[in-house]
Amino acid sequence: MRPVRKAPVPVPATTNVVAGAPAGPRAGEAPATTHTIAPSPVAPVPAVNKFTIQIELVCQDASLRKAKSIGGDNIWSAPVTYRGQQCYRVLWGRYPTRAAAEAAVGEVPAGLRGSKPVAVTIPTP
Repeated sequence: MRPVRKAPVPVPATTNVVAGAPAGPRAGEAPATTHTIAPSPVAPVPAVNKFTIQIELVCQDASLRKAKSIGGDNIWSAPVTYRGQQCYRVLWGRYPTRAAAEAAVGEVPAGLRGSKPVAVTIPTP
């Protein structure tokens, strides 16, 4: 005896449904605009790489460009106000742990090690 196969069940398209909200418009009806949907709380996504290596603090665009020309794609920066002036923290790489960042200090090009690079937490805006 052959097994009997059931007919596939159609799955409705995915929609955003809010508990207690009125159903959407029916065919031929205009959408309701009298209610709003409050955003639901979202848990923060944990950062995978929380550490970096701070190379230096620069307050001139030319210094930032020079660091990028030496370090290439591993160099990035974070703006900071220092003594009332717009400056940049020059940073190298992104690492999951402080230990990983500290171990990578030796990878920083010699031309960027003059200011004693140090592992730091990635700055948040």
